[in-house]
Amino acid sequence: MSVLRFSLIIALAYTVNAGKDLELGYKLVDCLQKAMILGIPSMNYQTHQPLTITKNNQHWTLDIGLTRATFNLTNMTWYGLPQWNVTAKQLTEDHEPHVIFDYNIHWNKWLLTSSYEVGVDAALNPNALRGNMNITMDNTDWRGRVNFTKPGFNLTEQINDLTVYWTADQVGFSFTGLGDMIEESLSSTLGLILKTFLNSGALGNKLGVFFHNRLNTNYFQQNEKIDAILEFCRTTPYPGGLKPKP
Repeated sequence: MSVLRFSLIIALAYTVNAGKDLELGYKLVDCLQKAMILGIPSMNYQTHQPLTITKNNQHWTLDIGLTRATFNLTNMTWYGLPQWNVTAKQLTEDHEPHVIFDYNIHWNKWLLTSSYEVGVDAALNPNALRGNMNITMDNTDWRGRVNFTKPGFNLTEQINDLTVYWTADQVGFSFTGLGDMIEESLSSTLGLILKTFLNSGALGNKLGVFFHNRLNTNYFQQNEKIDAILEFCRTTPYPGGLKPKP
């Protein structure tokens, strides 16, 4: 652990006792929220309010005999991602080197917008449908357990285990470009399918593995990134009107 990072963690905790893992955890979550809202230009870290996804358009291809259907989503924008409320329960003692939290991250509403294209290539009859698609999610929760090794114990700092269970009370779809009857039927069907899929836990399990690997590889093994984020949070105030409500 670098001396710089340890000093920044202490400074970030303000008046909180640095040995109180839960209180310090909340401070670090607040730091992440600030970084997502404001972005960090020095790190080429874009704002997530909203998050615009332009580099990795989503593409699927389905072959059915002589017919092939392609699905493309482009110009994806995600609203509401940093507007969370986090609660956690600490399951370990402050003097222990490993920290275990049960956590819940709650969002009142998400909105994802994108352009879509559905293409069907049949013999001598290629055609495509294009339009816009919106996905809304009400009362979305990520909850689970995180276990990580904290600094100051001459141990490798890392995420040891991370689980995510993703649920949503309501999931809605809306389309343009398909015609009223198709749009209404497809919206209702897809909303039910996605809500059922989310609440099954399948996607949450994949997210847990993804975040576990990404945090260890991209952050815990690259101390300078953590140092830069903590320094940004310590020295950068919110502009007027941007600070999230408690």
